Amino acid sequence: MADYQTDVLDHLGFVIGGTASTASTAGNTVTRFWSGHLNGDDGTGLQAPVGAPKFQGCYSVPPGGISFTPVGIILPPSSFTAVLNMQGPEENTDNIRLLILLAPADSVAQWPNVSAYRDIVPAQIRAHMTLKDSGGNVVPNILQAFVRGGKSGKIGWGSESYYGWDFDIQIRRLPIATYTP
Repeated sequence: MADYQTDVLDHLGFVIGGTASTASTAGNTVTRFWSGHLNGDDGTGLQAPVGAPKFQGCYSVPPGGISFTPVGIILPPSSFTAVLNMQGPEENTDNIRLLILLAPADSVAQWPNVSAYRDIVPAQIRAHMTLKDSGGNVVPNILQAFVRGGKSGKIGWGSESYYGWDFDIQIRRLPIATYTP
């Protein structure tokens, strides 16, 4: 049976953040946190612009708070569309939000970093359009993932306000249908 968290959200977490992290932050084990950086800068996930702070990773389940930046947070879709044609499989379209939060510093220091992520995030997703995992395996029935748009500015998370991006990622897939008589 397919698992949406594992097949879609976790794979997107890997594409954005990198290898699954077993590290802890502030003494707490972090689950569903993807970080090539915390795995010895293994080259997976987003690579921060030259001279900018290293991209720490990405949560595929929204955390209560964050301990370090820059970091990504994947928010599951609040709705989806499904089209069942007369022939062929059902097609689902999910619009997932990806927040990229930079340091809650002054705008003069952060706008160059914010601007750089405008092209980095869409390019990373285009390079992994079928959301391959760390073993190079494609997610079953993913047609494509791509950035539809985004907004930069101040983003609130918890009790903090950060500079960053709110990206809209569209994922089109053909779920496997199992019919039971």
